[in-house]
Amino acid sequence: MDDMIDVLDDFVCKGSELWLYSEVPITMRDDLLLKGGLDPSKLKNLRLVYKEDCLHGELTDRYALQRVNPESFSTILILADESDAVSAMTDADSRALATLLLVRDIQSQHSRAEHGSLSPELIQRASSE
Repeated sequence: MDDMIDVLDDFVCKGSELWLYSEVPITMRDDLLLKGGLDPSKLKNLRLVYKEDCLHGELTDRYALQRVNPESFSTILILADESDAVSAMTDADSRALATLLLVRDIQSQHSRAEHGSLSPELIQRASSE
């Protein structure tokens, strides 16, 4: 992840923020980033937000995710957690997908509360047969 943050720093506008929500305890995050070769103070364009209490929690805990206010973000990137060598890749992918669905639902509920409900329409394509 450290390399990805470095690359992202080169592509974003100055003043952009990257918020890191994780199950990793906040007290361990500085050491993990530095061990991976990333010094957040040396980022040129990106401000890394990762020490706030609301950014620590279970990835599939709806109430913990709501504290971050995902509806306020323009872009959300969810990465599979590969830190646990015991868990299989499919478990990490499943958890990332569950997190995605929870975040989308939180955003959707906020949008309905703010703008009223949306009524999606299904358009049936004419059969070519």
